[in-house]
Amino acid sequence: MTALLRINATLRHVTPKIWRELTIPGNCTFHETHAILQLAFGWESYHLYQFPLDRETIIADPEMTDAEELGRNLINSRTTLIDKILTDKGKSVLYEYDFGDGWQVDIRVLEALDGLKLSLPVCLKGERSGPLEDSGGPSGYMNLIKIMSDKKHPEYKEIKKWIGAPFNPEEFNADDVTESLSSYKSLALELNADDDFEDEEFLEEEEDGFEGKVSAVIIRPTLDALKYKQKLNPKFKIPEHAVHYHDLAKVFMIPYMDDSELAFDFMEKNHGMVLLEMYTRWFGEPANWPQNLDWKTFNKYFSVEFESEVDIWPLPLEESADN
Repeated sequence: MTALLRINATLRHVTPKIWRELTIPGNCTFHETHAILQLAFGWESYHLYQFPLDRETIIADPEMTDAEELGRNLINSRTTLIDKILTDKGKSVLYEYDFGDGWQVDIRVLEALDGLKLSLPVCLKGERSGPLEDSGGPSGYMNLIKIMSDKKHPEYKEIKKWIGAPFNPEEFNADDVTESLSSYKSLALELNADDDFEDEEFLEEEEDGFEGKVSAVIIRPTLDALKYKQKLNPKFKIPEHAVHYHDLAKVFMIPYMDDSELAFDFMEKNHGMVLLEMYTRWFGEPANWPQNLDWKTFNKYFSVEFESEVDIWPLPLEESADN
């Protein structure tokens, strides 16, 4: 496994060039790499993405896509490490984002280092702001910049109003980009949560006014979590009796399940949203979180209980108080 990759990421079909040189952990998944690129170019993660290979395509939800119809093998971006593909200097991969605007970013390995460890990505250098979201792809964005450079242009006021906040296409600061990159893991988890917990059929029942059953998972901090919290904040007092842990619990609603094994399998697969909520609540900034964000580590710090039937309005995974 490669410990560190130094990469160049350059947008296609845009002039002057917009590019970033980054160092990233080699054990990033492609989904986390997507989050890194979003932050590096200042995008908002509004749209779908993929990494097309010669005969395969790396996407976030291969089980939701018909591989036979596409005529390609599909690989899960959430479980595939980037150093499985970008193994050596000179290796490259294409990143495609927003299939409407059609942004394409060439990623090329400048250096692969095994002897160095890196916990967070770093932006070494680059040029220019990333393109605005929904600006029409390379041609649309370059036209937008052209209009904004001419205050007498008939569309200037309209485009300026659409942009809203001040925007300088030539602006770039590597330190600012590096600072934003520190949140890449939490962004990746947030994107996981957005995708994994959107059960369309379940939401349709909510919209139709269906009043029925849901299940619940009850998340409580373990003693390990409380001790870790106290280490981060010495003023925090650990409850004297375990019974008080009830007051520290959070309840999350999930689609109805009558089998605890199925429920725990569901939570293991889709624990991103709960992890994001609980780690942020108890440990603060992502820099304070445990190094591993897997299900096993989560269970060290938080206990998970399952309640099979709750007769309330079915809002999937909405947080409620545990009274």
